[in-house]
Amino acid sequence: MEGNKLNSDAINLNDIKERLKSKITRDQKKSLLKRTFLNLVMAISMILYLGIVISGKFNISRETFEIDLKVITICIMFIGIYIIEYAYKKDNIIYAINSLEIIAYGVVNLGIIYILKLYEAKFVKAICVLMLGIFIYYFCKIIYINVKNIRKYKQDNNDIREIIKK
Repeated sequence: MEGNKLNSDAINLNDIKERLKSKITRDQKKSLLKRTFLNLVMAISMILYLGIVISGKFNISRETFEIDLKVITICIMFIGIYIIEYAYKKDNIIYAINSLEIIAYGVVNLGIIYILKLYEAKFVKAICVLMLGIFIYYFCKIIYINVKNIRKYKQDNNDIREIIKK
């Protein structure tokens, strides 16, 4: 009789071990990949834009280059404000955070104009440092979001509490 009791306890422990190895559902993976892709697109577009800025410094007259930077800064700010409005309508914190990042990028873009005016000799180095900073920020952000959400999804999919209650 005790042997049967031990076997049923062993089955429950095996069941618990299997439940601990809970997997992430397909929808959760899709959501995680969507957020990762969105952040990668933002990072790549910002870095490519800065590459174009470096190229523009050498290929466009200084006055035209400054005007172009001002116009692009205004466009970046409008995009950020539009996304804030969209996030407010949808009540979506992810879009709100992304819009704040875009507005911060617009402010940095405005700072590029003053770097050009005050420190023209160090302009390319400053842009390269900015590119590196953007890469590091988005790399860390993507890792943080993935680790946080994978833990959350595994905890949500875990039914250990139900097994313990039984």
